[in-house]
Amino acid sequence: MSSVSYTITKATAFHQANYTRLYNVVNSNTQKINGNVDKMNDLMSDGLSSCDSTSPNWKQFQHLLNTTGQTVKNTADHVKKLQGMFVDAGVADHLPEKTETEQLTTQFEKALNSFNYYQKEAANIERRHIAETKQRCMQQGGGGDGDHAHGYTQEQQQLLINQTDVGELQQRESELLALEESIMDVNQIFKDLQILVADQGEVLDRIEDNITETAVKVESGNEQLQGAVEKQKSSRKKKLFCFVIVAVVLAVLTIVIAVSFI
Repeated sequence: MSSVSYTITKATAFHQANYTRLYNVVNSNTQKINGNVDKMNDLMSDGLSSCDSTSPNWKQFQHLLNTTGQTVKNTADHVKKLQGMFVDAGVADHLPEKTETEQLTTQFEKALNSFNYYQKEAANIERRHIAETKQRCMQQGGGGDGDHAHGYTQEQQQLLINQTDVGELQQRESELLALEESIMDVNQIFKDLQILVADQGEVLDRIEDNITETAVKVESGNEQLQGAVEKQKSSRKKKLFCFVIVAVVLAVLTIVIAVSFI
């Protein structure tokens, strides 16, 4: 099984052009995955489970599985790069882009989950066909249905399997092995994405907390400033009132003094 690494690479700066390019690629690939899943659903509805390995429908289904699996791996790598752009770039300055990236990652996870469902369905079909082919070969060889029907040993029963069934068995088993490896890859991508989203979610929470705290401090500062302004206005009114009183008193005294000399 090929390993998928999700260690976020640090970016020295946020490049809008790179962000837009990666975002569009992930968005386009996610739509492509969903489109392929719809085609798989149509094939499954057309009785795919009863098809043999040489039927056109089964070959088309296998092709969709392989191409979609590769698209999934490429898209997961692009998601990693997209998330990595926010590590050293000052996420608070690019919060709208970060939010868009989280939403796009969620859409990709949903598409991945749908694809994984049909992977598992295909694996179940493969296992059933392998069991049926082996059973048919045993019956053709000795007419029995046990591991040692009519006294045949396992080695003798294998010799009775015709070449056509051998080829089908080998192909089915090879396809099943590839499917199981692909399913394991997708499961690993799921786990890595969950870790990636959780880590980035903590960053977003911290940013939102900082923004909220800053807003509270600004509001508190505005309230304090408003209070200072009100106090200043009140102080000016008091000074003006005192000045008026002093002026009136002086005027009265002046008039009294003037009258006393008449």
